[in-house]
Amino acid sequence: MPNIVAPFSTTAAAAEPPPAPTLDPRPAVLLLHGLCANPLEMMPLARALRGLQEHYERTAATYRSHAAAMQQGRAALAPKEGTHGN
Repeated sequence: MPNIVAPFSTTAAAAEPPPAPTLDPRPAVLLLHGLCANPLEMMPLARALRGLQEHYERTAATYRSHAAAMQQGRAALAPKEGTHGN
């Protein structure tokens, strides 16, 4: 019958020190990058936000013109005073 305890003997484990933990530098680099962001790297984001703002301003202008046209249409169809639909 094989000895099950042999692979887990304490003499083999004591011969080699455990490996030293390695620290992942990525969180520190990301934090540093966030604190010292290059303004030139922010330009695509700024350009995208400006494009989105311009889109919303164009959409708002279109809606304003549609609302004005609808208001004119309702005023043209509204019954005149003095006439009661007879």
